Amino acid sequence: MSRKLLRGFTAIELIAVVCVLLILAGIVIAVFVSGKDTAVGLRRTNAAAALNGAERSLLDHNSSSAPALGQDPVSPPADGLGRIAALKAAGFLASLVSSTEDVILVQTNGIYYWAPAP
Repeated sequence: MSRKLLRGFTAIELIAVVCVLLILAGIVIAVFVSGKDTAVGLRRTNAAAALNGAERSLLDHNSSSAPALGQDPVSPPADGLGRIAALKAAGFLASLVSSTEDVILVQTNGIYYWAPAP
């Protein structure tokens, strides 16, 4: 009697391969999701750093300006959006920060600084 050899995957082998592929896909998706959260945190930190640099430049400008030199001190408003607009209009901020969803404005002892949003 001759035996006929059939070649191919069995159902168990096919299920095992599909399970391994699903596990690998889950790992890859988890890495991409955590990378997105890290990117949002970095964007918020960079926005706060840019705004704090602009605030320091504004403070230096106001402390070194004198009416005799023809430079009037710049006094931005106390709200976040108005402050960002005033810093851009005065030329102290040249970045893409345009809203306060990434940063919060904190005031301590009359000094304003920006912190990343939680």
